[in-house]
Amino acid sequence: MPLTEPSSWSYVSFSGTASLSPVAADPAEAPGTASLALAMLDEGTQTRDALQISAEADRLGARISSGSSLDSSTIGLSAITSKLDESLDLYADIVRRPAFPDKELARLKKQRLAQIQQEKSSPTSLALRVFGPLLYGDEHAYGIPLTGSGTTQAISALTVDGLRAFHQRWVRPDNATLVVVGDIDMARLTSLLEKHFGDWSPDAADDAAEKRLPTLQARDGQRIFLLDRPGSQATIIAGNLAPPRASDENIAMNTANAILGGAFNSRLNLNLREDKRWSYGARSLLMDARAQQPFIAYAAVQTDKTAASMQEMLAEMRGIRGKQPATAEELDDAQNNLTRKLPGENETSGNIAGTLAESVVFDLPDDYYDTYVSQVRSLDVPTVTDAAKTLVNPDGLTWVVVGDLDKIEASVRDLGWGPVQVISDDE
Repeated sequence: MPLTEPSSWSYVSFSGTASLSPVAADPAEAPGTASLALAMLDEGTQTRDALQISAEADRLGARISSGSSLDSSTIGLSAITSKLDESLDLYADIVRRPAFPDKELARLKKQRLAQIQQEKSSPTSLALRVFGPLLYGDEHAYGIPLTGSGTTQAISALTVDGLRAFHQRWVRPDNATLVVVGDIDMARLTSLLEKHFGDWSPDAADDAAEKRLPTLQARDGQRIFLLDRPGSQATIIAGNLAPPRASDENIAMNTANAILGGAFNSRLNLNLREDKRWSYGARSLLMDARAQQPFIAYAAVQTDKTAASMQEMLAEMRGIRGKQPATAEELDDAQNNLTRKLPGENETSGNIAGTLAESVVFDLPDDYYDTYVSQVRSLDVPTVTDAAKTLVNPDGLTWVVVGDLDKIEASVRDLGWGPVQVISDDE
């Protein structure tokens, strides 16, 4: 999907987007494999070690990066147009022929294990780690820590052979899309891509892998999970499953979310922070996904206001569905927020490549961004209220509360919203 963007700097940005991510591509028994495999790509190839890769990138003025989201793993290249041939040679080597050196794997595993421990020490990160498995269950690809870092047990057990097998199974031409933005014409681009990727073919003995993304039914009834952190401020996360990113209602759902908790002047934040003064901030989000998206509302609150804060959060989630529908002023603010930020989010060729890659990952219409502003601007209060009913399922919420259980457990149980279970973060 090339896009010509002449510029005085003459840069070209590539976004090589595999169709799967740490969550969706991880083996069920080894969460964290994909993100660690992506992090290992520039640690050495069959012909270059990590220092050579770094030195060559510096010489060429190129930047190679990798990253992961809920549904995609991306290997990116930003290169000077005049050095594109050499930069693509380095890029292709990293994408196609990583070596996964033992020494570098040992180093990155230590870093990853330290990251997991750090996540467990943060109430918000800890809640996100346990939320995915609780919301999606064991049979769904999203049913692992939503931080994407994996588990202590899985990371400790990862081997070079396991990462190579993952790379062979997932990083392959029939499972990837190359998005290109920059000062280049199609003829030259095609020639260079044929030179560096033309002979790339998948292993005939290894079929392309499939995601474990079954459609899950909406929950009937709320449930609450508690994690004990003595002396810690309480952190609350509540959520449910919403339709996929490609849903016709997604723009309206995001607008409803902007009013509920997606901005500083949203209802959740104005209630818990500005009015009650129980929290430094309360938010909600719809996490983009090819399958059912997680809708999440969250807040860190005063310990003695934990149960009361949960009541306020639930009231706001019920209210946006129709008891207290969005006002015309709230809708106008949300529309401005969602549309006016678009130019700033697409200022560079890399930004544009990322936006185009989103269209590929989530199978959006070709004119999605051309019509986005008009679609947002055309929304009215009844449409947003209907979308909020799709977005939020207040009678089927999964709650995770992290805090000092000696101080909060009794009041949370007294809410009487459904089963309450104390869980552990041991992995």
